[in-house]
Amino acid sequence: MNLLSEFEILDRVKADWSSPSVTFLCTTYNQKDYVGQTIESFLVQKTSFPYQILIHDDKSTDGTKEVIEGYRLKYPNIIKCIYQDENKYSQGISPILIAAKESDGDYIALCEGDDYWINEDKIENQFNLMMSDKSISMVVAPGERLRDGELLSDLHCYYGPNEKSVTAQDILNVPGMFAPTHSYMVKKSYLINAEEAFIGAPVSDTFIELYCAVFGKFVYSPEVGSVYRLAAKNSWSETMASNKIDNQLKFIASMRQTIEKSRKIKGFEDLDWSVKLSAMYYTLALYYLKEKEFNSFSKAIEKSYNYAFIFKQQKMLFYLKDHMHLIYDSFYPVLLLRRKLKVVLKRS
Repeated sequence: MNLLSEFEILDRVKADWSSPSVTFLCTTYNQKDYVGQTIESFLVQKTSFPYQILIHDDKSTDGTKEVIEGYRLKYPNIIKCIYQDENKYSQGISPILIAAKESDGDYIALCEGDDYWINEDKIENQFNLMMSDKSISMVVAPGERLRDGELLSDLHCYYGPNEKSVTAQDILNVPGMFAPTHSYMVKKSYLINAEEAFIGAPVSDTFIELYCAVFGKFVYSPEVGSVYRLAAKNSWSETMASNKIDNQLKFIASMRQTIEKSRKIKGFEDLDWSVKLSAMYYTLALYYLKEKEFNSFSKAIEKSYNYAFIFKQQKMLFYLKDHMHLIYDSFYPVLLLRRKLKVVLKRS
């Protein structure tokens, strides 16, 4: 990227940079290999207003802090850092909440230190959309996905080419993530209130979205502006990928606790979580199946299907659940052989 100097960025927008309109909030932990690209994707944003880059590093041990500090020294009037002496996330304290309370902008754009933005006008366009209707509490968009250095062909969280308002139930009717976190622009007050209301949630993304949809106007914009790294080092997805069954069981238990907690909040009492719960148990069932724990698989897929029908494959697995040990033993070796042959043919 061809980065402007700090003087050039400040000179481009004749305004008081000590009072930014938007804070680019970045949380990092052991993301040395990625965070430089993330920060540079912030610095190339073309805005008509002053912004602030606020980076919260949660006691990284791999050199992430040193990378961040290098950029802060070059852009001291734009980049503000919070360096923790001890890891807060492991103590159940939200790094996003800590940083949001220290931010100076009334609006916050989120992006973790292993993701990045690809549209130089992302922030300008989202901010203009929010300014066009002051009732908008949050704007999200679809994103690209990066695996092993290559962008995948399909967009993540794409819901059509038109801008539209989204309800809380719309969010819950999507089995997985509704919108990528790196696409978020949200009013600061809503972000802080959501984080405080659902502190201790295993992932805060869904609850931030729901809070903004219940108490404000949640808007989907079709403009792609960011990239998500799949299973990046030290990411949440990488953590979940290790000890899959145990982690998924803990995740489900924690989510159920947070869901019950949410029902005490006005506007959340009657929300239907069936699709989300179905997806959680479906993932657990697949983990059990891979480990040949057929009894546990049968119980998990039954729970999933009883909550909601979400996938054709889910329905098939439900009806075959009591015979999966026979099917697995008969067909899995054949499938494994086909995969190995594909690898060999690809290399030859």
